[in-house]
Amino acid sequence: MKTNTYIVKVLLAGFTLGASALVAQAETIKVCSDDGAAEPWFSKEGKGLAVMLTEMAAAKAGLKVEVVPLPWKRCLDEVETGATAGALAASHKEERAKYAMYPMTGDKLDASRRIYSDGYTLYRVKGNAIGWDGSKFTNMTGSIGAQRGYSIIDDLKKWGAKVDEGGGTAKDNLKKLVGGQIQGLALSTVEGNVSTKMPEFAGKVEAVSPALVAKPYFAIFGKDYYSKNQKAVDSLWAAMATVRESKEYKAKEAAAIKN
Repeated sequence: MKTNTYIVKVLLAGFTLGASALVAQAETIKVCSDDGAAEPWFSKEGKGLAVMLTEMAAAKAGLKVEVVPLPWKRCLDEVETGATAGALAASHKEERAKYAMYPMTGDKLDASRRIYSDGYTLYRVKGNAIGWDGSKFTNMTGSIGAQRGYSIIDDLKKWGAKVDEGGGTAKDNLKKLVGGQIQGLALSTVEGNVSTKMPEFAGKVEAVSPALVAKPYFAIFGKDYYSKNQKAVDSLWAAMATVRESKEYKAKEAAAIKN
């Protein structure tokens, strides 16, 4: 009897360890991000503040995340098809909401569970007359550049701009701006403020006030993935809100944005 009891205990222990391993494996969430260097939120090396916050939030929630940099349009396509669980970091668009879940409170977006807040600002070569008065462009005689797949493109078209989507990164587009290929450039506000300090652009490019738009950016997840992993995703979103307001993360964010 003792031998049989021992064998049963060993088998049960092995089963428990095996089940734990499966749970741990199931709690590794694969998400994609933009592979362009969108400093300070993302870097070419697959890091940046958004990735850092997500990893910190996952650890707090007892989860693991794997962040895979991809071209942004492909990243969103993979969320839509279910090839990837989710994406960092997406603003809200009705088109995306058809296939992806955002953190919600009732029927409203819950911005408290965002990754970060940012927006878009118009940049121009110093001396150029193009402007923005908060609702429309002024002295616009050429095209405005924007990064491929970014949400600001729809807004620019709605405001009557001819949009050049040829540049993949902020640096690519800034080169086109300085080279005279585009008259203006719509960039993420924080990324633009960082990128225009690069030696090749410093003193040549300026931001136009006010900002074109300000909005929150979220970790989004495919609806099918969310329906099967709601508890894990909700835990991650909740942890993002806590980590984002922590002293540790705020210090890292302030240092990165200042630089």
